[in-house]
Amino acid sequence: MATEVTPSYLLYRPVYRYIVEYHQELHNASGFVN
Repeated sequence: MATEVTPSYLLYRPVYRYIVEYHQELHNASGFVN
């Protein structure tokens, strides 16, 4: 069980962080253009 949960958590964490950084980058880009 633990061996199955750990990889999913390690994969989910970077994906969530990537989405947050990507969204922030879009917000900064739109603010920079305007």
